[in-house]
Amino acid sequence: MAIQIGMHYQNEIRSPLPGPQTMDFFWQFERSLFPHFPGLATTEALGENRYHWAFSPLSYGGYDIQIEFQTRFSREGNRIVVSSLPGVGFTTLDGTWSFTPSGDTTQVNFDFSVSGTLSLPFFLKGVVAPAAEKELTKLFSQYVANVEQAIK
Repeated sequence: MAIQIGMHYQNEIRSPLPGPQTMDFFWQFERSLFPHFPGLATTEALGENRYHWAFSPLSYGGYDIQIEFQTRFSREGNRIVVSSLPGVGFTTLDGTWSFTPSGDTTQVNFDFSVSGTLSLPFFLKGVVAPAAEKELTKLFSQYVANVEQAIK
């Protein structure tokens, strides 16, 4: 049986760098994103600001859940936008990093949504879906904490 999972994550940090430098830091994904995301096993650059992500499997009740997706990144004004591309995995990731300069510092707002479909036995639905959503939230929270330390 297929079950739906979904998670919406928002947070903010203050960067000690001015707006353009902060945005440039976050635009360098190999420096600002991938090394700071816990559980991220591999990434592959696909060209044209497109990447394939694969996380280490999450195990619940004897079932392994593999999270992977392909995304495209774009710069739109004071935001970096991540959009899912079709064709890989059962999950999607869409969201933004928004940058608001304030004097010599910059406020960075994170706004991400992850959704997907898991094929699991019905009896695991009530346990696995909430656990998977909780685990995804923890991964994003840890990413934000890690990147906040890296930009200091």
